[in-house]
Amino acid sequence: PPCTSSMDVNEQKRYSGQISAERVPCNRGSLGPKEAAMTDDDRGLRVLFNWLRGILRLLVRWITDLLDRIWPPSGPAVSSILPTEGYAGTKVTIRGVRFATTRDGNDVSFDGTAARVIAASDTEIIAIVETGTNTGPTTVVVDGQTATGPDFTILTYPNAGAGEDGPPIYFAGTGSPAATAGSVPSTGTANVLIALVHPNDRTPTNPAGLRQDIIDIWADVTTFYDQASFNSLTVDVDVMSAWHELSGSEADYVKMNGAPGYPNIDWGVIDRLLAEAAQAATDDGFNLNNYDMMACTVNLNGTFIRAWASFSRQNFKYKNTAASLDIDITLNDPLPQLVVGENADWGRCAHEFGHNLVEASGATIRDAIGVFTLGEDVYDSDLINPSEATAEEFEMMGSHDNHPLFSGYVMDQLGYYDASVAKHVRSLTWDRNPTTKTFKIAAHGMSRNTAADRCHLVKIRVSDGLYYYIEVRQRPGTTAQIFDGAIPVGTAPNDGGVIVTRVLTDEVNLNQQTRFITLLHDERVLKNGETAIDPARGLTITVQNDGLVNRPLVCEVKVEWAKAITEDPNGKFDLRFDPWDSNWQTADIWVDRKVYGTFDKPKDSVGRPKGNGDKPRPGEINRFYSRLHNDGSDPTSNVKLTFYAIEPPGVGDNGSWAPLKTETVGNIAANAFEDVYVNWVPVVDRHTCLKVYAQQQFGEISGGNNSAQENVFDFEAPASSVPEPVAMPVAVRNPLNHRVIVHLRPSRVPAGYAVHFPHRWVWLDPKAERSFTLAVIPTEDYGWYQDFKRESMTTNISLRGDVPHMYERQVGATFPASRAFPIGGITMSVTPKRRVSLDIEAGAEGDGISVQGTMQPALEHERVRVDFADSYGYVQVAETTTDQQGAFNLFYSLRKAQRENEELVRRDPAHLPPGHDGRFPVWGTYRVQAHTINSPNAAQASSNVAVVVVVEP
Repeated sequence: PPCTSSMDVNEQKRYSGQISAERVPCNRGSLGPKEAAMTDDDRGLRVLFNWLRGILRLLVRWITDLLDRIWPPSGPAVSSILPTEGYAGTKVTIRGVRFATTRDGNDVSFDGTAARVIAASDTEIIAIVETGTNTGPTTVVVDGQTATGPDFTILTYPNAGAGEDGPPIYFAGTGSPAATAGSVPSTGTANVLIALVHPNDRTPTNPAGLRQDIIDIWADVTTFYDQASFNSLTVDVDVMSAWHELSGSEADYVKMNGAPGYPNIDWGVIDRLLAEAAQAATDDGFNLNNYDMMACTVNLNGTFIRAWASFSRQNFKYKNTAASLDIDITLNDPLPQLVVGENADWGRCAHEFGHNLVEASGATIRDAIGVFTLGEDVYDSDLINPSEATAEEFEMMGSHDNHPLFSGYVMDQLGYYDASVAKHVRSLTWDRNPTTKTFKIAAHGMSRNTAADRCHLVKIRVSDGLYYYIEVRQRPGTTAQIFDGAIPVGTAPNDGGVIVTRVLTDEVNLNQQTRFITLLHDERVLKNGETAIDPARGLTITVQNDGLVNRPLVCEVKVEWAKAITEDPNGKFDLRFDPWDSNWQTADIWVDRKVYGTFDKPKDSVGRPKGNGDKPRPGEINRFYSRLHNDGSDPTSNVKLTFYAIEPPGVGDNGSWAPLKTETVGNIAANAFEDVYVNWVPVVDRHTCLKVYAQQQFGEISGGNNSAQENVFDFEAPASSVPEPVAMPVAVRNPLNHRVIVHLRPSRVPAGYAVHFPHRWVWLDPKAERSFTLAVIPTEDYGWYQDFKRESMTTNISLRGDVPHMYERQVGATFPASRAFPIGGITMSVTPKRRVSLDIEAGAEGDGISVQGTMQPALEHERVRVDFADSYGYVQVAETTTDQQGAFNLFYSLRKAQRENEELVRRDPAHLPPGHDGRFPVWGTYRVQAHTINSPNAAQASSNVAVVVVVEP
């Protein structure tokens, strides 16, 4: 009985039956009436009784276990699940007994909806909740026998606007194993679908008429790109047949004034809006795989929104039980998106289309002249010094509602002028030799220039960080030209004149207080006798005739530099690295593991290994290489080059890099490069991003291209009949000084793979980071991947992050549009491989060791690395390949390897094992073992260890 003296009021009620409970607390410091009346003999009998009861329980358990061994229970049993609630896509750990130890041996479902098993053992299963699942019991079926476990509860879809993190990203790819990033081509045909949607409280009053208005707006966009590209790009537009109602009201989607960058669609609900638009398009009979872009047009009955662009989705997902919505649409490739209101000017639509055009085309365009910056705006909004944005009236990525053409740099990058044709582009490279040249430059009219003595553009390359572009711009007059109707011409005749733009092709970041395209003169065209100058380089550009031909306008321009220039250390050279590409890798960073000088990846045309070069080997010395370029006319010397690493790898950069080592580069000749490396010993089982930074030099043209970063990682899907998932930790980092929502977007997920990440969006405090696990899940057996093999079975799956980039101030009468700003990403390069075993024999021979080995099953041309560890633990390595029978043979001479080992120890003596004096060869006992490391088709494996004693000959 409870001790009433210690019961509070609730306990007394509970004991009396007013409140039910399994147990009532008691103050054991006092005895109840029966206990107080017990004799010592009574207490002794109670102790004996309790002892016998314990023995009986142990006996029952022993008998039960014995019977289980004689007649083992059949079928699985589920004891618990974790978590017990979540969203579709949640990864659930199921614990119990008698599960199958292979993934495909367990059939798991939640409330009857099949789940995807991604890992299994006899006591634990990890499964992912599929779309369409409702709250209900967990079921595991093994060999036809069923076990039922606790209910998994489906939660209400999270609200990003309320600061909640997003549901998991989880979908299986549907496209080719060679899937590429979603692409809006700059030439050819761009197929655009216009999705027509409206909130449930903003039904169009004249839906047919409003639809026709949208058709007319996009007809102007098509005309603009026809004319801008000289008919080399056709924007082919399909418009949904009717307006589709969204599940929420205007207030659910639109954030009004009160925050910078608004009124606009709330960045937090972009995923919801796009999913509903994608479902509407699908319901209307459109196949989104047939389009290069989807433009989501939202009717708000006159409410103005600024617009969003520069992002894409491969998977659209949203669930709203109250509205009977459970959307999960996966495309073959990522589909670029833009969002505008029904009353957007055609210039705003063309501007946002341009953001997607350059975002998707980044890898190709970047190769042309260095760092790719075309996706950036050139508004004057939100600059501390708005006068920096001098080119906005001449650039569609600036004052779009005034309908300017793209500037010369953008036209060149998009391929609308052929740089190899002198009638289109004349290219010069600045140097210190006196130069004077005269050009006849024709304005962009309704057709390309065909006169041999004229061109459309003069491009002056100072370095890959700085270019000048000279062009002629002219208003339409009475022609059908749709662009440049409002460009500032001042008092220049013929509706136009010359402009000179300076282009900084450095990395553009969120805090940059300049614009990468600016004028080298006042904010108007130049007329006869006027000049644009760069005094530090002795560069003068003079308009000699502003009316050789009136329409299209042709002007004569003289370019001269280094005329009586004095010695001036300012701006004669430029240190740079090639920037990362759409796979988040740079050609100027690579890894070289032992054996040094041979690589897993092939080399490019200038001798750099592609990708990571080699897959790093944890626990040993790898060489972390970078190639530093010096552009310009002067050499440079004593450059400090610092190598960095960070783990886990991440999306976004909050500056938390750890320096590995700084090297000094003695001298780099003009227009040359130097390859520099440091020794790097990665930690076992951790994946790392690599970065290199060259200290900016006095007199350097630009410092914005002095760093490079590598975020690509090679993985082997662990071998089995269905390759096991590969997982890596990923940090999402906030580069900003304020709290922000980061949208995550996997891309290029092909058929045969599924991808999982715990959140579609996350909220991050200033400069904060959070770590999650990105999983890539092969879904087919090994033979399936072999059937689709091209050069390799590798697929590159990327995870990218976007933050909102918004402008607060108006540009004249125009509200600048917003864009998704990419903050970086990572690429997982995943390759399913065959499980193999290695067996070796080794023996001393002369001044070295002879090794014979076999690989089973027999695979030809597979790379095998053999490690030779001396008595101190210092490891030397050699590589070979298998023959048709899977055999390999190798002789390793200790004397021939002497110089390389002594040089390595000289550079980094810290990695010398205790007792080793750094002199080679070392005679005595060696432990020999063979490994496959990133072999083409064989999964990672290690052989037996052979012990060999080598005596000095």
